[in-house]
Amino acid sequence: MVVRDSLKEWLVVEGFSVDMAQSGAEAVELLAANDYALMLLDIKMPGMDGVEVLRIAKEMRAELPVLMMTAYGTVETAVDAMKMGARDYLMKPFDIDALIAKVVQQYESLQMVTGRVIEVGAVIMATGSAFFDPSEGSDAHGYNLPNVITGIEFERLVSGTGPYGGKLLRPSDGKPARKIAWLQCVGSRNLQQKADYCSSVCCMYSIKEALLAKSKSGDTVDTAIFYMDMRTFGKDFQRYRDSAEMESGVRFIRSRVHSIEPDGGSLRLHYLDSECRQHDELFDIVVLAAGQRPHDGTEDLAKSAGIELNPMGFCRTEDCFSTRTTREGVFAGGSSSGVKDISESVIQAAGRACAPRIGTSLLYAMFQGNCQALP
Repeated sequence: MVVRDSLKEWLVVEGFSVDMAQSGAEAVELLAANDYALMLLDIKMPGMDGVEVLRIAKEMRAELPVLMMTAYGTVETAVDAMKMGARDYLMKPFDIDALIAKVVQQYESLQMVTGRVIEVGAVIMATGSAFFDPSEGSDAHGYNLPNVITGIEFERLVSGTGPYGGKLLRPSDGKPARKIAWLQCVGSRNLQQKADYCSSVCCMYSIKEALLAKSKSGDTVDTAIFYMDMRTFGKDFQRYRDSAEMESGVRFIRSRVHSIEPDGGSLRLHYLDSECRQHDELFDIVVLAAGQRPHDGTEDLAKSAGIELNPMGFCRTEDCFSTRTTREGVFAGGSSSGVKDISESVIQAAGRACAPRIGTSLLYAMFQGNCQALP
């Protein structure tokens, strides 16, 4: 009885509504009178045992998920019970975390199958964005070579909780990095990659990372940014770029990189400058500034919500209202409507939250589940 009461308390703390039965007969009575989402069933019970209760429960409600609880000596019985329709079994004495995990797993499975229908005043599509994966396709930008990494991977590399404790070392051999290059527009402004648009954030985060490399190394690292055009269009962004070049010594090289090849433990970059002169230069690390693109699943989510997408694959919005989609009551937030940096996303979110038409009833549609558009 103590174990049964404790079990109920644990489940209630986790947010579940729980009814307890002291015997198999009482469990059958409760099942006949109520609609339950899950049954936890002990094989050893006074009077009617758990296997018999399972058989009756399946006759009453064949779809009811049942978890069996058993001692070591009744494992074979538990297996037989699973053949009769039980979902799983737990060995006694069981770990409470393991029990809660199984209950949550069954609940989530039920939610995925049955879903929920709720009425809201508006739906906000806050899907975020994905980034170009240079490992896909034939144009890999040298990503298959050692020490060629993406901008996100560089952030992790120099993090204090990263693989080298914040030290700027080459991933391939752990040696100090003395020269680092950033390649812009990887997966952006590229018709072959079906992304002819500017990703808008890559220039600024590359400058930030170059300055971070300078800071981490005590200003001993040579940093170079290879670009077509620097898109520094935000407030004070151009000043930040000028400061990086004039005060911190970050090199900005307007160019088109032709290829990258290994050279000993380093990487040799071949490129053409703005006057079409060919150059090559050795670097320890090459960072690919991978551009933003729509999240996987955006198209399916848009179909479910009954809205249109723009040519880039993001949610189509009105010209003068950057959050209004093509369907009344469905709004776009952040990068769901196009490439944006953090500040733009925050400003747009604030504007959407303050709109009087929405009120307090909102549904944020992300990629944790599906949404069904209602007429």
